[in-house]
Order: sequence, then C-alpha cells, then structure tokens
Amino acid sequence: MSADLSLFLHSLATEFDAQAGVKARNQLLHRVGRRMATRLPLPECKTLESIELESNAILSILGWGQATMGVSNLPRGVIVSLVNGPTLAALGDPAGSWLGSAVAGLFEGWLDLTNEDSKITWSAKVKSSTKDAEPNIISIFAQVAS
Repeated sequence: MSADLSLFLHSLATEFDAQAGVKARNQLLHRVGRRMATRLPLPECKTLESIELESNAILSILGWGQATMGVSNLPRGVIVSLVNGPTLAALGDPAGSWLGSAVAGLFEGWLDLTNEDSKITWSAKVKSSTKDAEPNIISIFAQVAS
C-alpha cells in the first residue's frame, strides 16, 4: 500500500480513545499485536539472542525500530526495549506511546510461539524520552507464570 494513511490513523486513534477508552484500546491493540505475530512468525529460535536477532529482522521490514532483550531473575522474565518504535505522532500517555500494547502483544505472540512449554503473562510499561534528540523507547516486561 503506497498511500499515506497517517492522517486517517491519527484520527481513528483519537476517536477510538474517545469512544472506547484507554483500557479497551490497549486490549484491542494487544490482540492485534498477537495476531501480527501469527502472520509474521519467527523461525525456530533456541536462544534469547536468536529471538532478538530474528525479531529485529521482522521489525526492520515493518519499520518498527530495533529491540534489545535481556533476562530478569527477580521476578523471572524477559525485558524487551524497543527504540524508534511505531508512533501515531504524540498520541498516548506518555506522548508517542499509543501503539505500545500492540508491540507488547507482538512480542508475547512471538515468545509464545517459540516456547510452547511456558505460559507467559505480560505487562507493558511504556516510557518516552525527555529530550527531543532521543528516540522514543517502549519497554515491555514479559513475566513467566509459575
């Protein structure tokens, strides 16, 4: 699709928030992200490093920034930081974070598809840079359920 849909998407996002609210928006975007993971699955990955490399290959195709992944021991889980991720201008709180739940759903879906033995629960924490020269950062914590 070559058309620029940014004005339409910005208007749609603003109206969706006004009509449905932030909680409904985040739930919908999370499900959209999971659906994207099934449409763009990662190849077989045996390590966190390979998941990071393969996810970055797909993120590059989408123009959705670059992720780094790390392990958290307490609580046990995976930390994903996405730099230069997708935005709808300044929409969201903090500004530029409107699509954070879609990114969380995307990574949740990828991790679910690469590790069928674990049940993974997610909470997305989105933060934005304070300086104009720094890119937006979306931080996601994926906690492994016991």
